[in-house]
Amino acid sequence: MLTDWTGVRERVEILGRHPHRKTIFGAGDHQPRLGPPLSLDRLGDLEHHLGVGCPRIAAHS
Repeated sequence: MLTDWTGVRERVEILGRHPHRKTIFGAGDHQPRLGPPLSLDRLGDLEHHLGVGCPRIAAHS
């Protein structure tokens, strides 16, 4: 079964602006921030390093 990650970035950004963000589970430890998406080359490097393969999906425009 594949996980649907649609909208995750937007939801994390909303959590980061939430007025009670410091009390949301885990927010005090890691802060709700995401870096830019990995390039396909960097993703390939990571897959090789971990010995796994990630499913490919069509890019959204």
